[in-house]
Amino acid sequence: MVKKSIFGLLFLFLAYFLLLAFGNSIARFNDYVTPILSIILAIGLVFCYKYIKLDFNKWLYIAVLSLTVIVPRLLWIITVDITPISDFGVYYELAKQFAEGTFAGSDYAAMIPHVLGYPFVLSWFFRLFGVSVPVAQIFNIICILISSLLLWRILATFISDRMARFAAILFAIIPSAIFYSSIVSTESLFTMQILLAVYFFVKALKLEGLRDILFLALSVLILVWANSVRPIAMVILIAEAIYILFQMRDGRIFKLISIVMMIALFALGSKAVGMVQARVLGVPMVVNSMGDTIYKGANIEHHGMWNPEDSAEFVHVYENFPHEDLNKIMLQKTWDRIAENPMASAMHYLTKCAIIWASDGYGVDWNRISVEVEGGDYNAEFEVFNERLSNIFYQAMLLLAALGAILAIRRGKFDGILFAVIFLGFVGIFIISEVQGRYHYPALPFLIGLAAMGIGELARIKNTELR
Repeated sequence: MVKKSIFGLLFLFLAYFLLLAFGNSIARFNDYVTPILSIILAIGLVFCYKYIKLDFNKWLYIAVLSLTVIVPRLLWIITVDITPISDFGVYYELAKQFAEGTFAGSDYAAMIPHVLGYPFVLSWFFRLFGVSVPVAQIFNIICILISSLLLWRILATFISDRMARFAAILFAIIPSAIFYSSIVSTESLFTMQILLAVYFFVKALKLEGLRDILFLALSVLILVWANSVRPIAMVILIAEAIYILFQMRDGRIFKLISIVMMIALFALGSKAVGMVQARVLGVPMVVNSMGDTIYKGANIEHHGMWNPEDSAEFVHVYENFPHEDLNKIMLQKTWDRIAENPMASAMHYLTKCAIIWASDGYGVDWNRISVEVEGGDYNAEFEVFNERLSNIFYQAMLLLAALGAILAIRRGKFDGILFAVIFLGFVGIFIISEVQGRYHYPALPFLIGLAAMGIGELARIKNTELR
């Protein structure tokens, strides 16, 4: 019953996002072609799965997958000449300072601690290969390659190796992710981190005794690391706990001990990372910035997006109240904001989904902005084509995942339960928090996994071999 409910909820959200995506194409661009082509692509992928076996030698497959990741991204980053701006400019500058040993603290980082995580990791690549945008872009490609390999191995635990290979190829060719690989952003690293955490969690499921606990602990520690890059790694931790609770066959005591251990380790690890960051900065720091992002997420006027008024309010609270009380104060302000008009707030939380789930064109948007900031020329027709291509693929994935959810309920076969819970976790966190179009990037591998399972279910209807 619980599994059916999870997949029922998954279908409702996927169907809603698909309608938002279709509506966005039609209302914003008067574009009926993109939804039609996405349906055709979805059908085509089912037939591709039928005829493309991908059952060759493991090392040959790794070579094919690697080339599929690397070649289009290298061609893309050669094509565009971007300048890091906005948050991306902050990341680039901090990484440069870390690499050159000139970092002298940052009040912004003291308020938003996770801005340090990605630059710190990137700085090691800068130390090895020099400070430049191409080095950051190559780092993105390496993270995406590792993510593709991890997705393959994770999925192969729950479904056939053939379907897992097909899913990894789909993940490698996501158009929006190819375009976004030129941006100096946190998403590629964070996605790799959470997939690595899930990989070790899945490994733990296969083991018993001490090795089981060690792999669980390793998964949690990687999530602590991921949380220093994007403060939403708790989504994966909660999903893993839910999976242990409802899916594992161990006794209740063992389940509770495992979950308590994971939560305690995550809390202690996060505290330790915060202490190290505070020592590096030399100034008082907030524990995390979730209170701020939830406060912004409740802003109806600005559709739950970043805005200068809410940021100024956060700075005011930071400067005038004890830092350990900051999240509590911001959450109280959020509640007061909701209480002013509960019905409007409820509708806001549903409609703001359009900001983050209605389009997959953020990779194109940020490339245009990053090229034009220095007076570069970004071809408008090229931009429209790339955005349409991104959304055709994205809408096809939503459609396949939604159909897969329905067919899983019908057959009572829930191989993708972990992916479903993780995806719903991302949906939940972005309902309550600040949103931007690019924020759904880390959810894409889980959407792709669910879409691949949908392809498998549809292929079964067509009497296609699944294994």
